[in-house]
Amino acid sequence: QRDAVARFERVLPGVRFACDAYVTLVRESPLVVAVASSLTEMFAPGILTRRLEAWETHYPWVDRAVLEYFRIRPPRAQRDSEEAIAFVIEHANTRLLQDACVQALVRKTEILWHMLDCIQAAAGPHTGRAQ
Repeated sequence: QRDAVARFERVLPGVRFACDAYVTLVRESPLVVAVASSLTEMFAPGILTRRLEAWETHYPWVDRAVLEYFRIRPPRAQRDSEEAIAFVIEHANTRLLQDACVQALVRKTEILWHMLDCIQAAAGPHTGRAQ
């Protein structure tokens, strides 16, 4: 299993493309802009909490220890996003930087949507949506 993960054997090409796009965005941006792109983390605590509840409900055979990351992540995501927004507010001190920060956050959401679209397409058609 570990070797398969290291070789990206089960990673969808579009998902890998999206991840590479995010790495490129961060690598090629000024620090404040890169940090601004991470502000999607502001929404992570609630999303991760609901996701964990769903996994525990619908996938009871998954070892609880495997889900530990998702138990500890919400408070960390909260802290990370608070630090990130404080950093951006302090360092995005020109209109040009502020606009670049907003564009980076928009780009990050586009990258995430691309990733989700790829995963949904690979899952194939389905008759309904989970609520």
